[in-house]
Amino acid sequence: AREKKALFAVAQNYRYRSLEKTIWKAIHDPTFDAYLGEVHHLSYAEQRVRPIPYSLTYPFASIWDMSCHHLDNLLHWLGPIADVTAFGWRAKWSAYAHACNTSAHLTYRNGTHVHYVHTHDAARQSVSIEVHGEKGALCFSGDRLSFNERPLEQFGSRPILPVPMLDSDNEGDVLRDFRKYIVEGIEPGISAGNNLFTMASCEMMVRSITQNRTVSFDELENTP
Repeated sequence: AREKKALFAVAQNYRYRSLEKTIWKAIHDPTFDAYLGEVHHLSYAEQRVRPIPYSLTYPFASIWDMSCHHLDNLLHWLGPIADVTAFGWRAKWSAYAHACNTSAHLTYRNGTHVHYVHTHDAARQSVSIEVHGEKGALCFSGDRLSFNERPLEQFGSRPILPVPMLDSDNEGDVLRDFRKYIVEGIEPGISAGNNLFTMASCEMMVRSITQNRTVSFDELENTP
């Protein structure tokens, strides 16, 4: 695309949804009521009830088809990834021929550590995201997003406050950013070049599972 001076974006729409936009703001905007300060830990789990594989019959399909959206969210929130230690498995009764469940520990260059779980063999659909930082915690479970300040005493607690989620036009916002890319030359986070970082995260996860080791981004960066 660059050789042809063309503009190319990828429809990574998850980062444009209300929840994901609100989490970004809590991490990056000091004026936001639920601002977290420096984030040291993020927990991200999505259990999916998908008993019928349909087209997801190839190895690591759940990573390339679905984890790519989660990893793009993490890229959007935290910046570039540093390393991945991942594990994959399938239930013995699963209709998937290959492992369709993944857990991983991811380290980001900004120092944040992420615990990640994604399954297709789940028996109940659920999404849980927790972000713990210097100033407090932002937690999403079910359909509720809440914030509490960080306690300063042993086993302490603070009032849990509801956090309204930002408005989103989802795919409409994707198209607006793509238009800015074309008309104003403002490269979006979903440009092809930036999306390569998301694809790198997927590749690192697959390599870690298949090679049973921690995989660093530098390995990909230095590959001819």
